[in-house]
Amino acid sequence: MDHESKVRVAEEIGKTVGEKFGKGILYGFLSGSVARGEDTELSDLEVVFVTKEKIRIPGMSSDGYREFLHKDLQVQIEFRTKDEAEEAVVDIGPCWPIEVAYFLNPQMIFGDKDIGEMMASEFRKKVDGLPDSTFQRAAGHSLLWVRDSFRKVLNACNDEDEIRAIQSASGMCDEASKLVALVNRRYYYSADARMSEESKSFSKLPSSFHSLLEQLTLARGIDDIRATATGLWSTCKALATSEEIVIESYESLKNLKLEQ
Repeated sequence: MDHESKVRVAEEIGKTVGEKFGKGILYGFLSGSVARGEDTELSDLEVVFVTKEKIRIPGMSSDGYREFLHKDLQVQIEFRTKDEAEEAVVDIGPCWPIEVAYFLNPQMIFGDKDIGEMMASEFRKKVDGLPDSTFQRAAGHSLLWVRDSFRKVLNACNDEDEIRAIQSASGMCDEASKLVALVNRRYYYSADARMSEESKSFSKLPSSFHSLLEQLTLARGIDDIRATATGLWSTCKALATSEEIVIESYESLKNLKLEQ
């Protein structure tokens, strides 16, 4: 199915959902590759609805997703209350850079466009108003995820399992890309290897970052994967040190923070 046909399906879904829930739906928008205009004939369709109150429909997951086929098109619809959408936007964590673009810049397919843009503008202002310390803490958490993915690479290399090492290396590239976005208070429109291209506009990046990402993506052979992953981990640590980003850690669990 071509791009224009997918958009028409999305608009039809918006009309159907709107007729069912009326003014309970504030607006609906595209996400994923269709929103970016990068979809192919094989791409799926993702639509998000922002609602006044929580809406759940049969077959929906507990966190608000429903997936199905429309003819040969895989469709995912998501329901988020305004409060849930706002929480997703300001809850800065390791996955934030790949989750918020469509809430902050919605490509609407249903509802009052003025309302949608007004809310998106509110969301953007809330993000702009967050202190640097919020992003630093999130970057520390993200650095922990990079460390975990690096150790998975090493485990696979130690087991001489090249296939698993390649898979783990891909995951490490993704986590490293999310880390640099948080360091720069930025987010991505893509949630795949194209993050690397988007991150080239970031101001706070080690000179070797992109070359190491590319090398690790293409690395084959245990020794090559291990060496390149080690280089990327060292680069991520150096960036974190320069930006005073630390992983939350404790020598004694008696000191573990359990309150705000």
